[in-house]
Amino acid sequence: MKDLFQATSTGTVFMILIIFCVVFGILMDYEVFLISRISQEYETSGDNMRSTAKGLMKTGGMITSAALF
Repeated sequence: MKDLFQATSTGTVFMILIIFCVVFGILMDYEVFLISRISQEYETSGDNMRSTAKGLMKTGGMITSAALF
């Protein structure tokens, strides 16, 4: 089985590093999406607390459901 994937200790560490980088990049996309929604709400209302609450309310469900997969 080891020959099938050509797994070595160096290759395994490299694969873990690549997976970490991909997952980190995807997570940063969700952060940008959340912050942009909060920014849009702030431009509309001008209130920090309200814009943060509404931004979380509008994106929270989608980000949470994406995290479950």
